[in-house]
Amino acid sequence: MIRDITYNGKSLTDFGVFADFSEALNTSAYVVDSWTIPGRSGDLLSPENRYENKKRSFRCFIRKDFQTNFDNLIDFLTSTKGTYQRLEIAAEPDVYMMAAFYNAVSPETHPFLRSGTFDLVFDCMPQRFLKIGEQSIPVAAGSSVTLANPTRKPARPLLSVSEMTSGGSIEIGDQTITVAANSANTMLIDTDLMRAYMVTAGGVVHSLDAFVTMPDNYVEIPAGQSVITATGVSVSVTPRWWKL
Repeated sequence: MIRDITYNGKSLTDFGVFADFSEALNTSAYVVDSWTIPGRSGDLLSPENRYENKKRSFRCFIRKDFQTNFDNLIDFLTSTKGTYQRLEIAAEPDVYMMAAFYNAVSPETHPFLRSGTFDLVFDCMPQRFLKIGEQSIPVAAGSSVTLANPTRKPARPLLSVSEMTSGGSIEIGDQTITVAANSANTMLIDTDLMRAYMVTAGGVVHSLDAFVTMPDNYVEIPAGQSVITATGVSVSVTPRWWKL
């Protein structure tokens, strides 16, 4: 359905919501500090190498049973407690965003609360993640794989590492991650958080940072082609390609 919004795995059409996407395609601002220097024409610019969050506003309409549908909708949205959740809209079927909901909603209702309109505003991370970037690429121990980044933005992948009884390393271009020998069945290395961990039964997260040595800078897959090499360990790479 062309007007559908899916948030935290649930379609908002379940609450009778139809959305207008015409004001929801704004982009994020690139953060740049600027200084004015006496006697010098033009500002001095210093890029921070990051983008700001952006607000995505959707004009929404509930056509019937407004009070019941609206109450259930707000109950669902606020149950996420202002945390980032996956947001998808039918107008952009190939991407998703990470968005938080915590803004107040002031509906305009029609007679007898039969229908009404309102704005839903989500606080979104700047990235529009490509769904093709969720596909994991296996790299067996002692082998290499060449990945082609389909965007102009450097991606920070999620690495799933196994076969670590003797330790080893993962090279992404000229960056190297070293993994010390350990008994974990699977180690996850999130290069966006620069953290290593494992998840056990019940979703309990255990830090494995002590077994991993990472570069000083963020590990990224830049635009173009990059060679990923696994030595002594096996790894699955989820690239997390993104664009603005």
